[in-house]
Amino acid sequence: MKKILFATTALVMTAGAASAEISWSGFGRFGVVYEDNGTDDKTFLEQRFQLDVEGTTETDTGLVVGGKYRIRSQETAVGNDADDAGYLRTTEAATVNAAQMFITSGGLTLEVGNIDYALDSMANLALGTIGLQNFTSFLDGPGYASRGASNTGVAVLYSMGGLNAHLSYDMQDEATDAYVSYDFAGYTFGVGGQDSDTYATEWVVAFGGTVGTVDFNASYVDNGDAGAGYGLAGHMAVASGVKVGGYLSYDDASEDTGFGLDASYALGGGANLVGGAYTIGDVTEADFGINFRF
Repeated sequence: MKKILFATTALVMTAGAASAEISWSGFGRFGVVYEDNGTDDKTFLEQRFQLDVEGTTETDTGLVVGGKYRIRSQETAVGNDADDAGYLRTTEAATVNAAQMFITSGGLTLEVGNIDYALDSMANLALGTIGLQNFTSFLDGPGYASRGASNTGVAVLYSMGGLNAHLSYDMQDEATDAYVSYDFAGYTFGVGGQDSDTYATEWVVAFGGTVGTVDFNASYVDNGDAGAGYGLAGHMAVASGVKVGGYLSYDDASEDTGFGLDASYALGGGANLVGGAYTIGDVTEADFGINFRF
């Protein structure tokens, strides 16, 4: 079979003004997932394809004005056999999410619409994706809506040198969250908080960086009366194109300790062979498949 490799990762189109452009990027994944929730177990095919589109133009004074949206197709549990929920999956048609508009000048950005919320965007706060698709985080707060409609939000982001700050507001849920982080010597330390009657998270701390061939992150999430979560994750390059990772978490509300392992092998061209397993409480999940970015 002949392979065709597109080296260009973005399509740029002139749209009237010489400074206007449209860019495309995305990712995909597919594979097999095994789940056991302590009551029953199931194995199913999992897949997702995502395309991000962004259009920008630059004013005579140097302001960058733009907007972006996301197109995503994924598997869903809709149509399950009633006796084995989650086993029979269908593939949803691709949908376009709510748009985000933004304006940028230097290190300052204003977002409106389907915004990037502060804590949801904070570096090192989540354990991340374990294996092919198991994303683990203790955060309870608003986030960017990848499919369909979204609440309307306003966000201000600022970056200067190693300093990063992010403030966001969800107008429907009246939730405000913010963080400040600093990058130094290959490490990032951040602290953030949230004021909301809708979401549980009150404040967070996260730290991460690189030591030799190891990338790591550690986090603490205070969810008030709902308890707190602790997370630690790391990845190490062990051979050319090969990485292994480990994860450890603790939920003090349920007193459950979670742990996981994963591995990946770079196939080239942005594609990777990945697999992993994670368990917490009565839930165990394992997966294996391919992901790619373009």
